[in-house]
Amino acid sequence: MKNLVIRSPEARFEADKLTFSSRVEIPAGSRDLWFRGPRDALVPQGADAFVITCLPTAMRLGLPMAVQGSVSPRLLAALDTVQDILGKWHSDFQRIQVDAQPRTEAPPPRRDGTAAFFSGGVDSFYTALKHREALASLVLVHGFDMPLENTELRTKVAAAIRKAAAALDKPLVEIETNSRSFTDHHVAWDMHQFGPALAGVAVLGPGLAGQVLIPSSETFAHLDPCGSHPLLDPLWSTESVAIVHDGPEASRFEKVMAISDFPAALEHLRVCWENPDNAYNCGRCEKCVRTMLTLEGAGVLDRCPTFDAPLDPGRVAQVWIPMDLMAYHFEENLGILRARGADPALLRAMERALSRFEADKLAKALAAMPTRPLLRAMVRRRLRGPVRALLSHVKRVFG
Repeated sequence: MKNLVIRSPEARFEADKLTFSSRVEIPAGSRDLWFRGPRDALVPQGADAFVITCLPTAMRLGLPMAVQGSVSPRLLAALDTVQDILGKWHSDFQRIQVDAQPRTEAPPPRRDGTAAFFSGGVDSFYTALKHREALASLVLVHGFDMPLENTELRTKVAAAIRKAAAALDKPLVEIETNSRSFTDHHVAWDMHQFGPALAGVAVLGPGLAGQVLIPSSETFAHLDPCGSHPLLDPLWSTESVAIVHDGPEASRFEKVMAISDFPAALEHLRVCWENPDNAYNCGRCEKCVRTMLTLEGAGVLDRCPTFDAPLDPGRVAQVWIPMDLMAYHFEENLGILRARGADPALLRAMERALSRFEADKLAKALAAMPTRPLLRAMVRRRLRGPVRALLSHVKRVFG
């Protein structure tokens, strides 16, 4: 077998729950991919959710996709454009053939109303408050940033998110899926998968609403390749569910300012991806520290009790910034805090973290170049002084 095969999906009803699953086969083996949620919210339709979820994996492995269930004609028609985008973003993704039959039966009528994914983070609170009047429900997914097997963390998080949804006066629909554990073996969650993973859940939800919002991670100013993106997210839509990428008009700081007048947002804010010792927010990882800096810049950190550690300059200085997408936020925070006359020690710590990021980025770029010819050219061009100054700067940054 040299394909990724999606076997005919099956629906199983248990009391008030529906489990929708498919056997997915690749040359290395096979595994069941499944989604579970309230039977009045999920509407199983063909193989749409499985095609969306598996496409990045199939492209990354270079495996043509053979689909036994029917697929939305609208979704099938969009897959060429989806592959154009992913192929340009990721050099290790290959264009593949998708062998699937378009669905011929009439789709369920699109419901009025809007649903939004809701994790309790800055982006999802911003979207929920922005569309509060129009929203019919909020959707929390178990199995993405909360591993299914970690019942302690799931119980803690779900209890807080239910309280936040109640404060918003919206019903919370909770969905479980193993799609992340299924795809993590092959693709990167942040850069490749989390948008398709959300969309895979969304297209199962005609029972929720005819439109589902994916809160944006970045602004129009920084539309780098990312798992969720305003170019990509709407292409996963079907005849029954329109998927909308929401909120890229606002920066992270602007979103914090927008939600800061809603007490439940600060009381239940959740941003941590790492959750050491099942912490709600550890207060130590890059995302926690970055968010705390934004809250400090907005003057509301002292009103946000959900972080397990204080904002400490020593910890800020040691934060590892992994990529440009995160560096943009650090730079924005630094400018805002500097303008507010923040603690000089905190400003120096942020500068140190950003300098380490830039030095690491430069070192990676130099490592990818033909080093010896480059250095010889620098010497010939009398650039020995600037090179020495650069090396001295790197040495100071790394102590």
